[in-house]
Amino acid sequence: MLECLTFDDENLTQAHIDLAAHRMANHSYGAFLRLLSKDRGFPPDPSSPVMGPLWPPTLADGTISADDWGPGRWSASSAWLLINFDREAMQSNGWSFSWLNSSSDSSSGYEWDGVTVETKPIHNSVEECPPEGLKLGEELCSMEWLYLALEEDLRSSDDMVVTLMFAEGVNVEINRELLSSAYLIGIMALVVSVLLWFGSEEGV
Repeated sequence: MLECLTFDDENLTQAHIDLAAHRMANHSYGAFLRLLSKDRGFPPDPSSPVMGPLWPPTLADGTISADDWGPGRWSASSAWLLINFDREAMQSNGWSFSWLNSSSDSSSGYEWDGVTVETKPIHNSVEECPPEGLKLGEELCSMEWLYLALEEDLRSSDDMVVTLMFAEGVNVEINRELLSSAYLIGIMALVVSVLLWFGSEEGV
């Protein structure tokens, strides 16, 4: 008998994960299995509390057919993780989708590595972003930095993670390029000034 636990409970076991995956596979009309890579299957494991089709072949139409059933767990070499944010809920809780309305610390998410500028995502927490900040006229946290910070957190635990973000992080990259360009322009101006000074000295 398994006790219902939250996903971050320290007492969570493999049996809880097996049961949760099994329920999603059986009650999502195939949506859960479509998020798994094509090598998905149900390898046997006598210690698992769930039953399924053991190592079934996936047919061309995506259906699964197997003659042998037994205890095991759903497994695949990779899976999709889709994250959908509620725009209105985020805005009402201190987050901004507009770069111009985001807090002034948006420019602090960069660091110099020699002569190049690298992004260092700002990790704002829910507590640091004022609720109803837009109505109160307070600075809002940038959603673009939130996306990049989330991506960094995922990669910190799995370097095989591949992320796709649509039309996000554009302003972050543009500002990084502008900072890099400003630095190079400054160096060029200094070099030109030195050359002009030497040229004027030789003319005298």
